Amino acid sequence: LKYRLSGEDSVAQVVLTISVAYLTYFSSELAECSGIIGVLFLGLTVKAFGENLINNTHLMTHFWEITEMLLNTLLFTLAGCVFGGMLVDSDKTSAVNEQIFEARDWGTLFLLFFLLLAIRFFLIFAFYPLISVI
Repeated sequence: LKYRLSGEDSVAQVVLTISVAYLTYFSSELAECSGIIGVLFLGLTVKAFGENLINNTHLMTHFWEITEMLLNTLLFTLAGCVFGGMLVDSDKTSAVNEQIFEARDWGTLFLLFFLLLAIRFFLIFAFYPLISVI
């Protein structure tokens, strides 16, 4: 380690994390395993063993935070467009006017929402001692 790492090395490390994540996903899918679980374990491995090898952790952290925010925004925007397209009947000349969601469906949806909130509440407070140590 006799030479100093430059700014280009930091950019190369960011590109390497993207490349390795894609490579892990596609190789897991080719092996007929879950690509998402493969990438999850890759992230855990990098966090456990490779964090001290990263040249510029500030750049790496901010890059992945911005990428996560942009992709979440894109995902939920697309999901909202699809859901809105389901609700709005664009074919006004149709003789059959079916409602997509009935009152029973809305009740089930709200029950599921509150059940998921209760499960999240339980999991966060049940595992809080373990999470606070990490």
